[in-house]
Amino acid sequence: MDCPYCMEGEYAEGFRKLRHALSTDCGKGWLSPEKAKKLKDAAEMLWTVVANASNGDWKKQSEDWQTAAARWRDNYFAALAETEDK
Repeated sequence: MDCPYCMEGEYAEGFRKLRHALSTDCGKGWLSPEKAKKLKDAAEMLWTVVANASNGDWKKQSEDWQTAAARWRDNYFAALAETEDK
């Protein structure tokens, strides 16, 4: 299982890519601007879908689903916040 705070584990690389795609430095490294835009758009769309599951009432979902959704939310917004500081 991943730790959403230290970003270690099976999803760490994906969130590193997301943080890079959201950063102002994107396009200067291994991720092309086109791929970065697609990744940003996909991350935003995923959050929109997750946030609105069960009309926004996550209590209707299983505890495992709620935990996974909260992890995604926390990591997604941490990646956004990290890139806004630049």
